[in-house]
Amino acid sequence: MYPQPLSDELTAHCMQAIPGGTASIIEVSSYSPSLAEQVKKALPQVKYTCVTADRSVYTQAQAVCDRVELLKVTDIDDAFFAAHRDQQCWVLGEALSQVADPWALLSNVKKNLASGGCVILCMPNAQHWSLQVKLAAGAFGYQDEGLLHRSHLRWFTRETLLQLLDEAGFEITQGLPHSSVNPLADVFLPLIGQIAKAAELNVEMAMADATPSHYIIRMVPKGESVVSSVPRPVLTNEQFVVEDRAAPKDDRVWAFPVCAFDHLLTGNDRAVFEAVRYRGDIRKVVLTRNKAFDLAGENVLVVPLASREGQDALISAGYIFAKHSAAVNAPYPLDANRHRFINLWHGIPLKRIGIASLDNASRKENLVREHARHHAVIASSRMDQLAMTVAFHPLPMDKIWITGLPRNDVVLCAEQDLAEDFAEQLTRLRSELGGRRLVLFAPTFRNGQGRAYYRFNDQQREALVDCLERHDAVLGIREHMADIAHSYTAALMSRPGPFLSLDRQLFAEIEVIYREAYALITDYSSCFIDFMLTGRPQISFAFDKDQYAGQERGMFYNLEDVFPGVVCEDFSTLLDTLDRVLSGEVTEHPVRYEQKRRMFFEYQDDQNSRRLVDRLLLEARA
Repeated sequence: MYPQPLSDELTAHCMQAIPGGTASIIEVSSYSPSLAEQVKKALPQVKYTCVTADRSVYTQAQAVCDRVELLKVTDIDDAFFAAHRDQQCWVLGEALSQVADPWALLSNVKKNLASGGCVILCMPNAQHWSLQVKLAAGAFGYQDEGLLHRSHLRWFTRETLLQLLDEAGFEITQGLPHSSVNPLADVFLPLIGQIAKAAELNVEMAMADATPSHYIIRMVPKGESVVSSVPRPVLTNEQFVVEDRAAPKDDRVWAFPVCAFDHLLTGNDRAVFEAVRYRGDIRKVVLTRNKAFDLAGENVLVVPLASREGQDALISAGYIFAKHSAAVNAPYPLDANRHRFINLWHGIPLKRIGIASLDNASRKENLVREHARHHAVIASSRMDQLAMTVAFHPLPMDKIWITGLPRNDVVLCAEQDLAEDFAEQLTRLRSELGGRRLVLFAPTFRNGQGRAYYRFNDQQREALVDCLERHDAVLGIREHMADIAHSYTAALMSRPGPFLSLDRQLFAEIEVIYREAYALITDYSSCFIDFMLTGRPQISFAFDKDQYAGQERGMFYNLEDVFPGVVCEDFSTLLDTLDRVLSGEVTEHPVRYEQKRRMFFEYQDDQNSRRLVDRLLLEARA
């Protein structure tokens, strides 16, 4: 049985782990030439050797690599290692899980590693929640892909993997846990936490260790001088706690971890960053995941979250900004009594969130513990403050600050005040539209992913095409950041038509899109609340309203009471309403529109970021 190829994301992680200045790489137990292709494209001077047992990969790799060998990892012998003593970087991928004696393999690699060299692993996590569920069900059967791949002979958790590497004489210089988005994780991780509690184990650590599917590791032999291109070893959780307790905190160091889902710095986080970007008296630290980007400014540091530099920055930070929660965005054992976590959230919620959400009933105890770590949560109005107080129990109401949402400054500010990359996104969007009107389609997330979204049939798609083309309009599709199904993009953009992908990789800021959109179609996404700042038409396509409101999440408000437009429960009503909106018909009386807007906005200006920054600086510890 051949090993399985690494996913595109894991391949990208391995690529990022390769240190700068590497002259030669040998990839062992390869089942795809994709990593070699990326390396040779980015670093054509690197001498790349690919070792594979698959004849098809052997053939493909010959077009990319400098040297290719047809050999099973289990057949590697002393002669092989002697022939490759000059290799500077060994990429073992999942090889340690595919041999009977991984200790011997590591020992041989260490003895034959070039001076200053390193080893890169991409190891499956035996503690992953999905494997624990399979064990509980007695369904630990090998498969042709995934964590239970048939090539795996050895299994390691985070702890036992660290023990293996230590016994083999290696120290880790970079480590990255990789987690894929799966809504079932929210169901099973709290249950794993309950098991840990019953066993008198650390609940947070049990849940954290069950989250990653893989660990991407770069390591070097112990005691060797580490070249400048190899970072210092990352701290273990236990070491981190010791360092965090001992180190002083600076309220002029502000940490901005990127989103755990799309790995971007957007929304409220980015708006706060922009407000202090050129202030020299505040140290801004942006903590990246698997997307590299540059944010120039004064006193700005951009470092990987999964690095010693990232850990050091978090340890010193007085303020840490979270988009979801401290545990999700800054997954280290940070002392909440010494750091100030400010939850900026990612919108004004219509759907219930936190403890108020129906589907979080089983997680209540964990959520209470996590919410208590926050120093403050921001809100947009008194109404929003009430909802956030319920959602973030046990935080008292005075910890829910009505500052307005910083990201809405982007909707209302003058165009010349937009950040440079925001202005570039707006220019690109206008170019794509070519003078046509934009109807933004931004549905919310559903736990059921692809099977839960509306399925447009061919006849309905053609009806949309006809309506849009008659009114010289384009439907811009913006899938939810946690959605991996991309059902609407697949259904509507499979053939040419007046449709446009507004993917986050092209248009990171939805607030920039709001500025240009003529109208919005959503279902229950709270983006409709932010869009009210434009005063433009809105349509709710609530095809599963009763099921969604009563079973999946629940609502803070009755949709009809707060939505500033027509609520459509079937396609024919949606199509008719869209035609009316594009014809210029007013579907919501301006007085009612304004009443609903005032429910959610204490301020209707572009000073939300300033209000929050002023409050933080006023309370900052000396």
